[in-house]
Amino acid sequence: MQPTPRLQNIRLSLLGRFACHLTLGALLVFGNGCSRTDSTTASTQELPPLPPEPNDLNLAATNSETPSQGLGFAGPPVDAPNGNWPSATAVTPQESPSPRTVTGLPIAADDEAMDATGKPRLQLRSDLDPDKLIDFLAAADQDMELIYSGRSGLSNQDEAIAEMQRIIQAKLEASRRLVENPDASPEQRTVGKRGELQALSHLASSGSLKAAEELEAIATAGLASDEPTVVSDSRLVLIGFALEALQNGKDAAPQRIVDLVEQHSPTNETADVPAMMVMGQARELLAQYGHIDEAKRVREAILKSFANSSDPDVAMMAAKLAGAVQFDGIDKLRADAIADKSVDVAVWTAAAQQLIDESRDLLTVQYLASTALELEGTNNSPLAAATYELLAKNFANSSESLGREVAVAIDANESRQAIIGSPFDVKLPSLEGETIEMSDYIGRVVLLPFWAAEFPASMQLFPNLIELREQHPNDIVIVGVNLDSRADERTANAKEKLGFPSLHSATDPSAEVPNPLVKKFGMVSMPFLVVLDRDGNVADICFTQRKLNEAIAKSLAKR
Repeated sequence: MQPTPRLQNIRLSLLGRFACHLTLGALLVFGNGCSRTDSTTASTQELPPLPPEPNDLNLAATNSETPSQGLGFAGPPVDAPNGNWPSATAVTPQESPSPRTVTGLPIAADDEAMDATGKPRLQLRSDLDPDKLIDFLAAADQDMELIYSGRSGLSNQDEAIAEMQRIIQAKLEASRRLVENPDASPEQRTVGKRGELQALSHLASSGSLKAAEELEAIATAGLASDEPTVVSDSRLVLIGFALEALQNGKDAAPQRIVDLVEQHSPTNETADVPAMMVMGQARELLAQYGHIDEAKRVREAILKSFANSSDPDVAMMAAKLAGAVQFDGIDKLRADAIADKSVDVAVWTAAAQQLIDESRDLLTVQYLASTALELEGTNNSPLAAATYELLAKNFANSSESLGREVAVAIDANESRQAIIGSPFDVKLPSLEGETIEMSDYIGRVVLLPFWAAEFPASMQLFPNLIELREQHPNDIVIVGVNLDSRADERTANAKEKLGFPSLHSATDPSAEVPNPLVKKFGMVSMPFLVVLDRDGNVADICFTQRKLNEAIAKSLAKR
């Protein structure tokens, strides 16, 4: 099962990540940094990738996926680029950036101004004119990107943090000088104002309360600016503060978020992709906290601003970020159920039926089928059964695609229920070329993980299974079930690392039923594991770690 994306660390993603990604494309919030040519547009931005779809092993002619509920853009903090610092060997001398050669950049020439790699450190001199200040801001953004991406040549974490902070402070000072310089043009002052917001965003994200307070004050004042880009930047900062207030339980926060979002008026859809991303975060977080009406209004604002973009990629992203609003209400119930909070079956059924009534489409079917499987995996049988019943009731006679999707989900569920308590009487060859007699394991609990070399996710439970076997060497045995179409070199390489034997149930993608064993056990997701009790009967079918632990404990206790 693929987890529904969840937002984390909103303050970080909406404040601190602003400046970190200034030259990394559309994951930034303020555009492409402070370079002269990109101060008001971001024509070269790349759209961030949409979340990957789950890997589906189509062995039982099924394709049940969890629909995307929105994108979470929480990123690593300023003091931890990429989440991990590069090792000493991460950047070779050939890969290290060369010293700056841009004419006129304020580079120090003395040894004390060299960084740990022996390259000149960016220095802010006091005699820079507006043009040179803008060059400085562009160079600062470049250096920050190099540090953030691990390409700066700095392999020591403390040195990298210190250098990043030094550049941020220099950028803040340069931005303020540019704003106050009497010789600066209005356009140059705008670059300075945006750079100030960016630098303060960095500092606020790294824990500076003073910077956060200053940032909020400057952003509030920025709403009255005559420059649209400054107004937009300021509004995004304030949305970040409002989202933090929402997380802290402030009653006025939901309406504040809606007001700020609805005031947004894009002048260039492509350049405003970062704003759209922030709005998408706002919509999801509002829905997550139960503010469904406000989430709907934010969704409408996203679609109004971006859904009709002349750029098809922007329009597609708008649809993804806006989300399917009809899922917002039921998704809160789903989250409660998965978290073992009490959810009344009647309430769940009513919400699921409302979802179906509002949107009888493939996305709804896949969402409910996937949710039912997730509920099974957390042993919430009443809600799972109610969901399958609704699917059967509403879609049994639907169009071919909907009917087939529902039929597969229901048949798989019925197979899983029917197989429980039955003996594992399957006769299969082994990958090792030996005959495995399952009767040899009577008296012990047998774990049967289904796996395929081409689907690494199918093997993610293996280390835990081996650890369980080592804890109970006389009571637990592992026998894998490989599903590859043929035992090729990749399968052989994977087999050598398993530490246990495997049966081979070959899959034929061209057959009407690609893998009868998969169909027999109702397998529609990976990882997937069958537990046999001491008598050789199927005790349980597991596709979550939680259910696996419960099944093993129950089987071990049975003598």
